[in-house]
Amino acid sequence: MPEYAAMLKGYVKVDPYECILCESRLVFTNFRVGNSVNDLVTHAIVQSELRAA
Repeated sequence: MPEYAAMLKGYVKVDPYECILCESRLVFTNFRVGNSVNDLVTHAIVQSELRAA
């Protein structure tokens, strides 16, 4: 069974473990369980507003 990273590389030609800015390798540090997509989007919007202020 192919993993997520292998499928993404194969279909989209994007390495999910590579930085889009500097092209260095990213390191997976943790996995969060239990948040819905809506919660994640809301959190991202709040964080972007805090950084813009």
